[in-house]
Amino acid sequence: MYVIMDKINLDHKDATFITKKYMNKIINVSKRVSAINNNVNALNGYLNNIIHNLVNGILVYDEDGFIKYSNEKMKKIFSSNKELINKNIRNIIDRDLFPYFLSADTFENKKINIMGVTTKVTKFIAPNGKDIVVTTDRDEKEKSGKNHNQNLLLKGHVAKYDFENIIGTGILMAETKETALKLSRSDLSVLIEGESGTGKELFASAIHKNSKRRNGPYLAINCSALPDELIESELFGYEEGSFTGAKKGGKIGLFELADGGTIFLDEIGDVSPKVQTKLLRVLQEKEIMPIGGTSIRKVDARIIAATNKNLRNMVLEKEFRADLYYRLKIGYLYLPPLRDRLCDIDGLVSYFIKMETAADIKISRKVTDEFMKYKWLGNIRELESTIKYMIAVRTGNVLTMSDLPDRKFFEETINTSPRRFHENDDCRLGSEGISILKSIDDLQNQNIAAGREKISENLKVYGYELTSSQVRTRLCNLEKQGYITKNRGRHGTVLTDMGIRFIKNLNFK
Repeated sequence: MYVIMDKINLDHKDATFITKKYMNKIINVSKRVSAINNNVNALNGYLNNIIHNLVNGILVYDEDGFIKYSNEKMKKIFSSNKELINKNIRNIIDRDLFPYFLSADTFENKKINIMGVTTKVTKFIAPNGKDIVVTTDRDEKEKSGKNHNQNLLLKGHVAKYDFENIIGTGILMAETKETALKLSRSDLSVLIEGESGTGKELFASAIHKNSKRRNGPYLAINCSALPDELIESELFGYEEGSFTGAKKGGKIGLFELADGGTIFLDEIGDVSPKVQTKLLRVLQEKEIMPIGGTSIRKVDARIIAATNKNLRNMVLEKEFRADLYYRLKIGYLYLPPLRDRLCDIDGLVSYFIKMETAADIKISRKVTDEFMKYKWLGNIRELESTIKYMIAVRTGNVLTMSDLPDRKFFEETINTSPRRFHENDDCRLGSEGISILKSIDDLQNQNIAAGREKISENLKVYGYELTSSQVRTRLCNLEKQGYITKNRGRHGTVLTDMGIRFIKNLNFK
């Protein structure tokens, strides 16, 4: 320092003064820098508080999917109680969201179903050109829709039945429930076919309750109960003044009310071609237009449809749109009639008795034996009605033959003498059941044990290809009806006297 002062001809006595002067300047600058840093830290804290309390979700992650930043709202959207930073987004989001979050595409205000809630999502690249930023938002209309959904839930528009409410321990019902559970985990539209009284509404409810839309509304409509015009207004809604008697302000349709949830269309086979066309648009484009409306509205509701009609035949006869049929049938479920799963009758009877009365009611073996032989064209609903009637008219704590609704109720099967065979026996068993009995008879005549595998192999002669599991289910029904006895080991399944008489009668005819 002194060398510098000599060069510029300054007295050394001034060194201390100059040093103090510049030290004071440095101290003042340091104080200002420190104050600025404190202000920056405070501002960062304020900014973090603001971001964390936003109603919008914010998520930032790198090209490899590792999360760099997430606010509290985004954690709630993904139902996460843990910190998301440094985790890979692949471990946070559902697989069906991968195309949106992990692709190179960017978008703005795209409606995406996240954890059962329809959310507007914007995705863009950060200014550094590498990081990806995702934000979520809901406009006023969606908030209004959410309030509608909450009101619907409060009014009882929820799925009431789960798979545990569906009674049935037989293989046929176990396989059906397993398929339904798998379908519930997807977001596919589902078509449920089955006769009246087989439990289509129970399965639809259970599928919704086990889906990712479980927290959304569940709305059901019987398409056969309303005329064409009413079905349209119920499903798609209408604008004010669109027709005489239209409510002021219009009406929101079920598809909009079910946004983020499920709509169950019962008796879909009864809707007109006009309504079929509109339903096809909903399935294809996820959009509707209310009656009298001029603008299209996006909807996000899963469709589960059910029918007791043969839609395939209706398609062939041009009574039902083929394109709608195949759109609905992406997910398919067939519910077997009660006569094909007779081994479930005991469990159903016990359940209906328990639901109807707290009394310790039993049922005689003779009644349940006759139940096994009855056709049950009304299926489970008919069985339930029968049990309710018998409980109402009983004289004791055991339900007997005298408690049946009418002596003629089971006149096809009630006999005091050995059972005779009539023309309707062939119809009751069906060609498949008859072929199984024939196969067992064929194997017995060849001194071959009639095991499931052998029966399955022999059935091909009669034009049937059944798996070993399917054969076991059919054998269970035939045993309940008294035609066969199942034995373990080398004896296999054998025809009973009743089964032998049936085959002889069949050969005679």
